[in-house]
Amino acid sequence: MFEALKGFRDVAELVKALKEYLSFKNKVLWEGTVAKGNTITVKNLSKYLIAEIYTRYGNGFINPQSGIIRISHGDHAGGTDDTPINGYVYGSINGDNVTISHCKYILHNPNSSHSVVVQMNIKKIVGIEPVIPESLRNYLGGGY
Repeated sequence: MFEALKGFRDVAELVKALKEYLSFKNKVLWEGTVAKGNTITVKNLSKYLIAEIYTRYGNGFINPQSGIIRISHGDHAGGTDDTPINGYVYGSINGDNVTISHCKYILHNPNSSHSVVVQMNIKKIVGIEPVIPESLRNYLGGGY
């Protein structure tokens, strides 16, 4: 009988650990406006393996554990296919602090030369894949 109770407790602990882990997936961690030269605090960013940074003209993925931000992305201005935009975001991460060193885009105009390089802002950071918590690693076994 005690073995059955221990088994129920183990299942309850596993369900609790899974619920905690899943509550962190695809979670908006920060919204606002931040530009080059600024540092923001993004609560719980250090608890993620993958996060997504959104800008005015596109988005890109980062690994917060690496400590660096290097995103290059493309989009189309005004929703038309003949005006592509290339943007990039560079910066650093230290724990939950994000420092943006570059956040710019350039417009490729098919009827004339390129636009000047223009500053843009980061609008949102979403936590995609959290670090697997210790409580769940105990149930998953090796490799985590």
